[in-house]
Amino acid sequence: MKKIFMLTCFTLFCAAAYSRPRPSKILAGYTGYAIGTQNGERYDKELFKPMQDAGFNSVELKIHLKGIDPTRNEKAKKELAKLANLASARGLFFQIYLYPQPDSGKRNPDKHAHLPAFVNEKGETIADKFSLANYEVWREMFSNMFQMVELSKEMPIGAVKIDVETIFNNGTSYDDTVWNDFSKSKTLPPASRHKYLVKNNLLEEYQKYYMERFDKNVSRRLERELHAINPDVSLGAMPNHNNFHTRSFAKYFGTKRAPAIFDDWSMYNGEGFTGEVLKKMKLIKELNPNNLYIPWLRINSYMSIDIAPQIYHAASRTDGYSNWSMSMLTHKHITPLYKLPGKGTATDYWAAYKKGNSAIRNDLKKGAFTNSIALKKVTSLVPPIKLEGFTIPELKPYGNGKGQDVHFSLRAQQSVFIYAVSGDEIKVTIRHLAGSQRPVSIQYMLLDKNKNMLRNESISPGGKETFSVTSPATGTYA
Repeated sequence: MKKIFMLTCFTLFCAAAYSRPRPSKILAGYTGYAIGTQNGERYDKELFKPMQDAGFNSVELKIHLKGIDPTRNEKAKKELAKLANLASARGLFFQIYLYPQPDSGKRNPDKHAHLPAFVNEKGETIADKFSLANYEVWREMFSNMFQMVELSKEMPIGAVKIDVETIFNNGTSYDDTVWNDFSKSKTLPPASRHKYLVKNNLLEEYQKYYMERFDKNVSRRLERELHAINPDVSLGAMPNHNNFHTRSFAKYFGTKRAPAIFDDWSMYNGEGFTGEVLKKMKLIKELNPNNLYIPWLRINSYMSIDIAPQIYHAASRTDGYSNWSMSMLTHKHITPLYKLPGKGTATDYWAAYKKGNSAIRNDLKKGAFTNSIALKKVTSLVPPIKLEGFTIPELKPYGNGKGQDVHFSLRAQQSVFIYAVSGDEIKVTIRHLAGSQRPVSIQYMLLDKNKNMLRNESISPGGKETFSVTSPATGTYA
């Protein structure tokens, strides 16, 4: 018994020892990395060292594995270890983000025939969407998460987080795997299930069951199994929209030993640090007191002069901050999506981050918030969308949704209403036509009928973006 006990303690000690201590305030930046590029030295020179010099203490890399399992591929494993060790040597707490595999999050009817497909309230099977309240879907689509947690026992990976943007918008599914666990009417065909629930006043009960099933079968089980591998690695998920999937992760991913890290886009579009940020932090911590709340800034939504006060107040009054995307400061030739505003240079921004981070670190040494940098109103680069008094009407569809794409131009804040059936893909292309004639970005949102946010982004002058979102319920969207 004594030998077994000593071996167990040694194993746990090793798992914890590989990761740098989690900073008390996370001062981070985000970008991507593709396994197989062997770009460790370049990232160290162009990203990790400038981040170290500017006072950052963490880096978030979205690791694109391209289907490679680094626990079985020695070359990929060494590449990842080198990357993590280089970051750690620069004093950066190393966090990993992962997309589902494939990145699109779509179900392949042939490859994924063994995983349940999404069934909407009409009883239609949406073959390229998953029924998400099933653990097997998440275990397979995010097998890379298990791989990274396993490797966190051997290299300094402090957090493993998932980006569920491409997979999570599916609503309540009426497929057999869920229905047969809920109802005694197992012979009821899918096309009749929603009508049956409505007729018998059971729809709300079914939707509640579906969410509880997700809590139990997905979120709680993922946390339990991942922390059985390494109890010291932090977990997390984004985007942190008001969606029951991400709320579920926020309820169960964090433990006292390994707080969950939730990145939120509350400062992303140039809103600046406001009381809304604190409200969102309160919600996250009410779901689980072991959650860390990290507001994200989009770098080119701010002038360099606004960076220091924004990150100083964000980090001082939340658990830190992060940025999308550090490639705006490291790439010389970039598209409008990553272009810095006005005549701003990367040097200006690095200096601003250094100023803000230095003030944060000085306060941490003193053990008190000194308000050494005053919070000022930000320079508006992205005119905000005003939702006060805005309502989304219950509309009936005009036509069947087939035909040619419709192109039209808009000025100022406008609303476009879209009718979609549960499981349908809502696909939109937006282009900033004014370009240099109107050198401010444009913000857009996609809201469901209850004004829950499904997407919230901005487009730089001259930029163009196409996005798609799966409709979680039948009805009107704006």
